[in-house]
Amino acid sequence: MGDATIEAKAGQILVVPAGVPHKYVNSGRARHIDIHTSGRMSTEWLAE
Repeated sequence: MGDATIEAKAGQILVVPAGVPHKYVNSGRARHIDIHTSGRMSTEWLAE
């Protein structure tokens, strides 16, 4: 999230502020739910 790396654990909730670049890597058998408060979502793919 931004310049930080967060290793999420089971049951953890991560909140990323609008406009902050972020990504996730599923390093196992993770299941997740994404909730977006805006009625419209815009994605801009960033180079790694």
